[in-house]
Amino acid sequence: MECNTSCEPMDIDLSSNSANAMDISYNDPAPHEEGINTELVTDENQRPSTTFKKLVVHLNENKSNSRKRTLYIYISGIIILLISCVLYQINANFKCHGNLNIQRISDKMSTRLYGQSTASSKIINTLRSHTKNKILIMYGRTGVGKTLSVSLILEDIMNFSNIYHYTMPTFVDMFSTDLLLGLTLCQNSIVVIDDLKSNDTSKIKDKLSSLLIKTENLNKNITIILVYNCDATSGELLNDCVTLIKSEMKSFNDNDENVTEYIEFDSLDETTLRKCVEYELGRREISEEKFKYILKNFNVIQDGCKNVHQKMKYLNIL
Repeated sequence: MECNTSCEPMDIDLSSNSANAMDISYNDPAPHEEGINTELVTDENQRPSTTFKKLVVHLNENKSNSRKRTLYIYISGIIILLISCVLYQINANFKCHGNLNIQRISDKMSTRLYGQSTASSKIINTLRSHTKNKILIMYGRTGVGKTLSVSLILEDIMNFSNIYHYTMPTFVDMFSTDLLLGLTLCQNSIVVIDDLKSNDTSKIKDKLSSLLIKTENLNKNITIILVYNCDATSGELLNDCVTLIKSEMKSFNDNDENVTEYIEFDSLDETTLRKCVEYELGRREISEEKFKYILKNFNVIQDGCKNVHQKMKYLNIL
């Protein structure tokens, strides 16, 4: 068989610098070039987890903030509800008393306050004055009618929010002008401090001063009644008690808007004690002999008409 030139073998260059395209492996890594990341991700499970963690933290923060907002709204709702309830109670029970019925007080004193016509006259005149701040200082022995006078003044108005009645030492321990809502919201207020001794004045002066200052700042009116019990068996001791009270209270007379009235309650006698006994008996009638028996069991100079009702019950008179 003859071969023509088309069947002649191809000339192959066997030099080391020659390469056939089929000799190149496509599985070999590509040549490294600077600035190009040659790492390939071949498995989805091997992807970085940083983004996922950030998402979880963000969701947890949102959830925590949502809980805080819910708690804040819940607590705010409770506070608003409580404030609403308190304001409702205050509005429902809060009552301001206006001006005193001076004529009614005068009528009651004339029929109930025995043997103290001078004292009752001073009380009525002071209450009638147009001074913004009135300070009534009542003093005298036990049982002469000081506390009774206060009860007659407050008898019809005790439940109003601008009426305050203290005794010692409760006043010193508990009193604060910040707690006097009636003083803040009402135009007129009455503050009574009962059962004072002459040496108590220094203990209450600062609180009284703050009370007057607050009243002035609020442009309100106030009546302060101080009831002193001068337990003195002699006139000399009684004078010492009065002198000490006036000396301690002198500073309150300096302000033109304050009027300070000292009201002395006289000692009682058997005639006055008889009236106290008759009042307790009401319409009951007893013999003169029975009256003498009752009076023998009372020391009118020392006790006045104090506790007449209890003593008469003890004697089986009532």
